[in-house]
Amino acid sequence: MTTELVRVELPGDRLYIDECRIQTFTYGDASALSLLPKTQDTQKLFEVIGRRINIPVKLLTLQDFWFIMYWQRINSYSHFPVKLPWTCPHCKTKNTDELTGSCLEINDLDDDYYHGIELDFPDIGPLKLRLKLVGDEIEAKRYIRENKINDIDGEIFEELLTACMLEPNGGSLSDRYNLVRQMSSNDQFLLKAFEAEFDYGVQSYSEFTCENEKCREVAKVSFTFDLANFFPSVQDKSNVRSRILSRKAPAPANRDNKRHGFDESSVHQGSPHKESKNNERKTETNESPSNGQEKIELTPEELQRLINEGVDNAIKDSMQEIEASTSLDDLTANR
Repeated sequence: MTTELVRVELPGDRLYIDECRIQTFTYGDASALSLLPKTQDTQKLFEVIGRRINIPVKLLTLQDFWFIMYWQRINSYSHFPVKLPWTCPHCKTKNTDELTGSCLEINDLDDDYYHGIELDFPDIGPLKLRLKLVGDEIEAKRYIRENKINDIDGEIFEELLTACMLEPNGGSLSDRYNLVRQMSSNDQFLLKAFEAEFDYGVQSYSEFTCENEKCREVAKVSFTFDLANFFPSVQDKSNVRSRILSRKAPAPANRDNKRHGFDESSVHQGSPHKESKNNERKTETNESPSNGQEKIELTPEELQRLINEGVDNAIKDSMQEIEASTSLDDLTANR
């Protein structure tokens, strides 16, 4: 992550006066974006993206806007990458790959494109066109609010976006909206063909190699994203526990905090429950007798030897006592 604005070459770089410079998201940006799946507030998304680039977000084409979205997703959330599960079409092996910047398929803007290309429509005649901009969606929503259009559907919104594409012809959005409504089906088809012809930017697929060593086929993996699944969510928490740092317990006042060269922080690496059980067993095995005496372990042979020595010593002691007693009797008799 970087707090500095870094130079990023957009796929449609030449459409803008200034070079594009981007800064990664902050905590506040991420907090605002985390609400998008519930609110679906594209205006908030535009504001967050706009705060981290030097180009007015309204001037970005939708293709360059999505390129910046991918750039932010990969660079601002580097520890929570996009994971794409896919099944190899050749050997049916289940694979999972990460969507990194190096594996994105990106097409640059066609050299023949410029804002205001004039196209000869079959029925309505020559009109100047440009690709859709981020500002078009903002303008279309503003038009809906100001004209109090309550019955909004996808068709009306798309017609307003098309009217925005006709901006190089001049006139108000209302004038261009009426012009769109006069276009024929032939005109509509040519307009969609124009968008497809000059489409560019991040493509909705990447190429990955099957991890099966016997296969290793390269497959084209398609993917789609929307506001509900583009940025990380709480479901993307698989590596949270792996990032929990060990808690170092305070050492007793009369004891060094290191044992056999390992400090306290080295304890409980791995599964804490399993380690605890092992430690209990070790404690029981190495425990000293409760009476404070040293615990002595003898082999059967050593024990038998000690018993024999004890018996021999006892016999010798008895013989000596008998001899001493006899001598005493003799002395008494002589007196």
